[in-house]
Amino acid sequence: MKLVGTKLYWKLGLLYLLVLCLLVLATHSYISRSLPEAAFRDTLSRWNAVAAVRGLFWGTSVAILILVAAPFLFHLRRLNRRTRDIHQFTSRMKAGHFRPIPLGKRQDELAEVAYALNEFGALHDQTIRLLTEERNRSDAILRSMAEGVAVIESGQKIAFCNEAFCQALGLIGVPCAGRLLVEVTRQSGLLELVDQARKRHEKLTGEIEISTRPPKTFAVTAAPVLAGGTAAVILVLHDISDLRKLERMRRDFVANVSHEFKTPLTAIQGFAETLLGGALDDEKNSRRFLEIIRDHAIRLGRLTNDLLKLSLIEAGRLELDMRQVVVADLIAACVETVRLKARQKNLTLTAEYSDDLPPILGDANRLREALLNLLDNALLYTPTGGQVAVHANRVGPDVIVSVGDTGIGISKADQPRIFERFYRVDDARSREVGGTGLGLAITKHLVEAHGGRIEVESEVGRGSTFSLILPVSTG
Repeated sequence: MKLVGTKLYWKLGLLYLLVLCLLVLATHSYISRSLPEAAFRDTLSRWNAVAAVRGLFWGTSVAILILVAAPFLFHLRRLNRRTRDIHQFTSRMKAGHFRPIPLGKRQDELAEVAYALNEFGALHDQTIRLLTEERNRSDAILRSMAEGVAVIESGQKIAFCNEAFCQALGLIGVPCAGRLLVEVTRQSGLLELVDQARKRHEKLTGEIEISTRPPKTFAVTAAPVLAGGTAAVILVLHDISDLRKLERMRRDFVANVSHEFKTPLTAIQGFAETLLGGALDDEKNSRRFLEIIRDHAIRLGRLTNDLLKLSLIEAGRLELDMRQVVVADLIAACVETVRLKARQKNLTLTAEYSDDLPPILGDANRLREALLNLLDNALLYTPTGGQVAVHANRVGPDVIVSVGDTGIGISKADQPRIFERFYRVDDARSREVGGTGLGLAITKHLVEAHGGRIEVESEVGRGSTFSLILPVSTG
């Protein structure tokens, strides 16, 4: 654009000079021919007159040339500056800057061109800004999504992926974009789903399990799209591990509840039919059968109450009467409640705690229930002649109440699961002593409802120690 403006400048200037010279020569020739020869006495006089006229003419021509050329050259310089402004504007557009061309008061073709370029530049600038904002917004949304999202181009190359996608594949802190999908995962189901979505040109869904720690299950959606004229696949991974875990827990819960109810109901039904079949007349056996029916009915009632209590706790509908609770009084009441049971089993029951322990904020009845669950378990699973000890002390901002025993103990493999519903370390022994399998689950929820936690230390054959860690009241 600058070269064109310079050439135009010189072309117009030369054309102007050529026309002016031709005009001067034509005028000179006309004047020379129009001088009458009779007006001169001889040739010398004539030539002197012509020379005088020529001198006057050339002087006048030079003066006219200067007077006319100056404004013309000034106009050409302005024209060149305007073309240079247009050239600079196009150069700025290439670099992404859209500062408009300065417009003067002139209304000509160049002004119209400059105005049109300014309009185009403003529109282009607005479009780029909108596209940039949209891209940044989309990028922020994709990167903040909990679902893993990736764009898979032809050849299984990952063109884009968010951080959640890399984390889903177990690649924390490792970039996935630009790599082949087969390099970042060996999941044949995932690779096949992407390949089929591209070939069949339709959205496909599936489910895969990735062997991370812990293993996770993902619902996968693969949808083909056209990106840059080539077929790509949008891959979305939605973590459904918790959902599958809840489904397994629900199935296990239904199976466990059915099993727990089936055993006493079968016993009740069997002994009732035996009595109705004629055993009522046998006073000795009929009484024993009725006692068995009563024991199983009691177990069913205890199981039903525990289930209702656990459902209230897990639903967040358990009401707590929060007050200042004296830890010493709480322990003394619970120990006194189980002392007779310990004596009947020939167990040594001790309690060690300070009377000046700080109070805790909680529901005394619910805390008593949690501590009694631990004491009952300790008494049930400690052989005759063993020991059960209760300790309480303050550690920092917490009061720790521990129940230790010299019972059968719990293996390391079982310890992470003992707070699950219906989980039993020794299933047969638990049913023999009348346990429901819900006591520790209820205790854990009750302690957590008070802002505390429960911990266990155990060794098979040497006993267990359960600790209730509760925050000291600040009121």
